[in-house]
Amino acid sequence: MNRLIFVMVSLGLSFLINGSFNSDWYALVSYALLFYFLLDFVYAFGRDLRVLDLPILLSVFQCLVMPAIVYHLYNDDYYVKALKFDMSVNEDAYYGYMLPAVIALIIGLRFPLRGIQPVIGTPDFYRITVNGIKEHLKGKEKTGLLLIAIGFSFGIFEKFLPQTLAYFLFLFSKLIYVGIIYIYFSDSPRKNLYLAGGLFLALTQAILTGLFGDLVFLTALSILLVLLGKQVNFGKSIILILIGGFFVLILQTLKQEYRKLTWKDSSADKASVFFNIAMDRATNIESIFDKEGAFPVVVRFNEGMIVGKVMDYVPRITPYQDGKTIWLSLAASFVPRYLWPDKPEAGGHENMRLFTGYNIEGYSMNIGPYGEAYGNFGKNGGIFYMFVYGLFFNFVFYQIQKISKQRPTILLWVPYLFLNSIQVETDTLLTVNTIIKGALFIWLFFFVFERTTRLSL
Repeated sequence: MNRLIFVMVSLGLSFLINGSFNSDWYALVSYALLFYFLLDFVYAFGRDLRVLDLPILLSVFQCLVMPAIVYHLYNDDYYVKALKFDMSVNEDAYYGYMLPAVIALIIGLRFPLRGIQPVIGTPDFYRITVNGIKEHLKGKEKTGLLLIAIGFSFGIFEKFLPQTLAYFLFLFSKLIYVGIIYIYFSDSPRKNLYLAGGLFLALTQAILTGLFGDLVFLTALSILLVLLGKQVNFGKSIILILIGGFFVLILQTLKQEYRKLTWKDSSADKASVFFNIAMDRATNIESIFDKEGAFPVVVRFNEGMIVGKVMDYVPRITPYQDGKTIWLSLAASFVPRYLWPDKPEAGGHENMRLFTGYNIEGYSMNIGPYGEAYGNFGKNGGIFYMFVYGLFFNFVFYQIQKISKQRPTILLWVPYLFLNSIQVETDTLLTVNTIIKGALFIWLFFFVFERTTRLSL
């Protein structure tokens, strides 16, 4: 019944917005999908750990809704085309691939894998797991505090250590968020004080490193955990989502200027710069919603722009790779660099050059899974690949849930493990690297931490 209501509400809102923009049916379907999955996601708060709904929402928003806005507001502008921020292919060609590809991903992510263990993933399963977590963490506030201290320390000293250790340090620095979650589920009488301190340190770390995206994703994933087992008011949840969306919008508008100012002047007071820019954006919010002011934000969120460039470049300039980059990525995830010195590097630079012809220097840009799927297999093969891609994440999350039946606290590491893998900007190399190295790190950290501190994770 609820889903039927969500469908009706989504269609109503979509027709309303579509009429305002005078868009076509591609845009209408895109808006409807966004509203439906957002309502379904919010309704599940407290009942289900919908981690895999985040890539669904990001795909619909960044690959369907944002391109629809660009097609109808910006795509024919002379300066937009001159700066290469246009969609590169016509709307029919783009949505002829992207719409079924997104739907294929959704089917893969939602495909039922419970099999002979139907209890996994149900509200009762999560209630039992949360109770197990709380029972395990009774009287163990030191565990969370130590994780916060380790994470913050590695985040601060990251810039002083060799670049070759960058990913190793990154893995340690994000333990601060795991520590905060451990504190939340503990029975410490000073829980609120520790949580406030941990959140302050996490924000400080994000300001000092400039990695605001990590802060947003880890916070969103952590909130899903925190709400498990609670009776969550649907209306209040919608308000929470709107407030969160507003802060993400503010953060997105200030991030580029913040990095430009702090990287240009390393001696600048980063906290002061951050809050000054944030206050300026918050007090001039109307400038973000006009056509010109919104353009930088639309460009940043529009992953479809890069996919469109892949579709324009392949196979017109370069042939389909028939899975070559994907197989290389899978191999590179398992083989250490000292055995394969010239193995592919994460970051997207090589894929951008190969599939779009752009040499990216000085900033990060990636073709993402949709671009890589099309560049390797074309339209139909790319759609099928996105189903398999979604099924992979579905399988990984299912295995984590199975493990949590024996070790409930492993569920608290879900935000940590999925941080860089559920975003639509990451290609196969970064995704598989993140999952494999993250899982290996967690296993080793459990082993070493418990034997050196005598504290149980």
